[in-house]
Amino acid sequence: MDMVVNRLSEIEAQAVKIIDAAAQEKKELDKQADAKIKEFDADVDAKTAQTLNELQAKLKEDMAVELARLKEETKNLVASLEADYDQNHKKLADNILKQLIEG
Repeated sequence: MDMVVNRLSEIEAQAVKIIDAAAQEKKELDKQADAKIKEFDADVDAKTAQTLNELQAKLKEDMAVELARLKEETKNLVASLEADYDQNHKKLADNILKQLIEG
């Protein structure tokens, strides 16, 4: 009977060692997983920041191109209006005067 009790004690001791080893291994695996998650998060953050910077630079460039186009378009419109005014100034003034006189 003592032999059975001793054997059961040995088995229990081995089971405790196995459970402790498994718990320790789980802790180590958790640490490794946490490290990989942190590394992944840092990588994603860096890539996101890089993509955001690239998009902001492209947007800034596109806005500069659009602004230059609008400035040129406005300049051309003003030049066209000035040319039209220069060509038709006398005619426009005569029409205004005529309307004032005729009522």
